[in-house]
Amino acid sequence: MIINVLQSMRPIQWTKNLVIFLPALFSVNEAWVLSEAGSLIPILSKGFIALGCFVLGSSAVYIFNDVIDAEKDKLHSYKKYRPVASGRLGKKLALTVALALAVSALIASLVISVAMVFVSLSYLLLMLAYAIFLREIILLDVFCISAGFIIRVVAGAIAIGVPMSPWLYVCVGFGSLYIALSKRMGELKSNSEDGHLARKPLEFYTQELLSSMSTMVLSTTLIAYCLYTFIADNLPSNNSMMLTIPFVVFGMLRYLYLVRIEGMGERPEIIIVKDIPILLCVGMWFFVSASVLYLYR
Repeated sequence: MIINVLQSMRPIQWTKNLVIFLPALFSVNEAWVLSEAGSLIPILSKGFIALGCFVLGSSAVYIFNDVIDAEKDKLHSYKKYRPVASGRLGKKLALTVALALAVSALIASLVISVAMVFVSLSYLLLMLAYAIFLREIILLDVFCISAGFIIRVVAGAIAIGVPMSPWLYVCVGFGSLYIALSKRMGELKSNSEDGHLARKPLEFYTQELLSSMSTMVLSTTLIAYCLYTFIADNLPSNNSMMLTIPFVVFGMLRYLYLVRIEGMGERPEIIIVKDIPILLCVGMWFFVSASVLYLYR
């Protein structure tokens, strides 16, 4: 049973919650200094608590989704093997576990602050509304996914008590919206091959429409990030943050290739953790960003 519960929590999806650490990264030499353990330890500890809160909360959402989608998942090529869809995990037990995880997320949030509780609750309510009816509405479905990532970044900022540049929220919002649209492209292709539509919005989406929207959002994301590196108030005045632009461009174009050519858009979590070029790109972006902020801020 424990293995089935853990599988339903989808550990591979937990990587999405790592955006919580973006505020910590961009607060180098502001909220904390690398050489001073006294300033670094509280930042890391609160960051990991926030990460734990959203791991619990997002896991609750995944299990709840599996219960709602159990009958549809049985018709899907790989989702039919999920514990709830396959019958290895009962629906009542799954709902009980989901509720326990959600409550645990809120209790853990209280360790940081009351504001953190409200942020976690906002995420849970949004995802609950998404699972029940918002994902059935065209465009609102992908906007909800994007909002979920923005809430994670807000949580990361609240956890360590630092203000964040609005540009960062814009970049995260558009970037996650691009991933959501790419996911819909993959789902539409997969469902067409399986001969059924798992979600109502897919009846209205077409590959041409999704392609046009994702291209527009991709362009906006890259423009927003470039502007962020040049005009954000809290970045080095020598514009050295522009050194990170090539990594963002490469990463986004690599993702575009994997979605359009390799057909991997339906499972972004696989791309993020298994595609070596993207992993190296993210690692280099993190290293260069941290170095620039450490040396020139």
